[in-house]
Amino acid sequence: MWEGNLVTRIHNILKNEPDVVFLDIGANVGVFSLTVAKLGRTTVSVDALEGNVARLCQSMRDGKLSDHMIVIHNALSFQREKVALGTHKKNVGGTYVKKLEKMGLDKIDQSALVVDAILLDDLLEIFNFKRVVIKMDVETFEANVLKGADKFFSTVQVDYLLMEFVAHRGKDSGNFIVEFLKKHNLVCENSNKNHATWSGEVMFKRVVSS
Repeated sequence: MWEGNLVTRIHNILKNEPDVVFLDIGANVGVFSLTVAKLGRTTVSVDALEGNVARLCQSMRDGKLSDHMIVIHNALSFQREKVALGTHKKNVGGTYVKKLEKMGLDKIDQSALVVDAILLDDLLEIFNFKRVVIKMDVETFEANVLKGADKFFSTVQVDYLLMEFVAHRGKDSGNFIVEFLKKHNLVCENSNKNHATWSGEVMFKRVVSS
């Protein structure tokens, strides 16, 4: 569950940065996106679930925020492919991405949610990002998103990245995330190097190389 203090933190980062784009990966129903768009900041919201996208678009229209928001209906991964979405019955926000081969073809029935996955790098073909702040919550798939994002992070100045990290604490995926972001000059605000002890949501901040 994303807490209000995290929304406030993103709001406070962006309120004095009119030229920074907010990229909301795993936007869900848009708590972060709508808050930032109301500031007048450009907001790009990415979500894989059709119902979330529909609600986002409706909220965008109702709030007269279409000039500030762009909604993308795709999953993000490290290769372009079709992926299956799993949903928790009591938590729409807990939608997670599964590679089809991991689920097994016999488990894919007509009711399965299958969507197209693209790379974060692919967004560079559509948008001319200069500086961004990112929120990423894709239910354990965060490392896979970053594996398809090297060009993005090499090209775009990412000032902050707020990430759902609970699935990666003390795991190889956590090591990959930390090293990938370090390579791109982003370090966790938690000074404890042992990420097994980190909270479920962590903020990575851009540092200037000396």
